[in-house]
Amino acid sequence: MLKSNRNLLFALFVIFVMTITGCTHEDQSGEENQADEQSFKITIEFQELIEDNAKPAQLYGFIDEQLEEIPREVFTNLLLTVEDQLSAQMEDFSQVLEDDEVQLKLEEISNENTFEIEEIQDEALRKELTKIIQNGYKIELLKGIYSVKIDYSQMEKYKPNVTEEMSEYMNIQAKESSQLYEKDLTLTIPWEELSSRLAQTEKFLTSYPESVRASIVERMYLNYLIPYLQGLPNSPAYDIETKQFNQELIDSYTQWIETYPDSRTTLIIKEYLHNLEETNYKYSNEVATSLDKLLEQNLTE
Repeated sequence: MLKSNRNLLFALFVIFVMTITGCTHEDQSGEENQADEQSFKITIEFQELIEDNAKPAQLYGFIDEQLEEIPREVFTNLLLTVEDQLSAQMEDFSQVLEDDEVQLKLEEISNENTFEIEEIQDEALRKELTKIIQNGYKIELLKGIYSVKIDYSQMEKYKPNVTEEMSEYMNIQAKESSQLYEKDLTLTIPWEELSSRLAQTEKFLTSYPESVRASIVERMYLNYLIPYLQGLPNSPAYDIETKQFNQELIDSYTQWIETYPDSRTTLIIKEYLHNLEETNYKYSNEVATSLDKLLEQNLTE
């Protein structure tokens, strides 16, 4: 199971003590004992970096050196701590983008809401933005403002070195990091991709209900579920004038039920589809109200 940052050192200490005290020399070889000691030593060194307020780039550099030195469970916890630090330090790295002049400069060189740092003429600004990228972030236009976000694609190279649980979590985050599911209340991915992400998050929650990242994935699950059922203000699930429901979505719901017969989402979709059938697949206030009740019944149990 994934461990939280605050429990990292304690968890590794417990594992270490249990290992060296609970195993006889016949159970565990000298090499294995040495490996456990090495893992514990590396974890302490890593924790010291955290306490010294090391930047994410330093933390990434440290774990890069440990790829072949420690078990995947230990490495997974180190990488999770890097993620925690990326979240904790994001505000500091975002300060440069709070300047209106910086926002204007980025807007001037942007092409379809993206820009190349190399095109920035202001050397000081170019260095600051480069530092943001080098520390594991990306810069995206969100609601008309360039903002700093964690770049999960930079973590993908570690997938061979982490647990299956962490690998699946990274897959979920990397997809959203590379392509947001919505911008400005508009769906930015196809309906089927939204369905795929919904299935992926539910699978994670089913497989790892006690994961320390379960609450994060649960929020992502809900972020995908609601638009999948009723669309977004600028990407509705039905025709605004006729209220006729999107046939592509109806087909997608049918396919979902066949593919995932035992999922909790299927319970919602089955009833929702039944309610739509009764209105000849026209969205109405009654359908919307029934959906709210369905969500409340199935997501708060």
